[in-house]
Amino acid sequence: MQKGNKQIKQAGLQLIAISYDKEDILKDFGAKQKIKFPLLSDPKSKVIEQFGLINKAAKEGSPKYRISHPKSVIVDQSGTVLSALSATVTKRNDVKQLLAEWGRVKEKASKKPFADSSAAEDNPVDDESKPE
Repeated sequence: MQKGNKQIKQAGLQLIAISYDKEDILKDFGAKQKIKFPLLSDPKSKVIEQFGLINKAAKEGSPKYRISHPKSVIVDQSGTVLSALSATVTKRNDVKQLLAEWGRVKEKASKKPFADSSAAEDNPVDDESKPE
């Protein structure tokens, strides 16, 4: 996504990554990978869980416990999830997919009355993924 960050910004989006890793680990990773977008630390996975991204199959004691499923989530400024694109550990979403989904979200919102307040209706993420 770093390579397409300029395109993402031009589309009016802000790219942010959330990880359960601690800040120092993310800082080192970001520097090594030359990542220019924010890497947010969520060591207790509270935000990750609020967005419905937690791998619930992993049991406590497992190395995968409290780790999120890879996803690209489009969230508006109020924290409402507008859309989510599933991915896998080996096949992540790319910029083209993200921008295409953003186009679909905007198109859907433009066809509804009061688009700003109702764009999240009928999104592919259930209500559990909306942060409190």
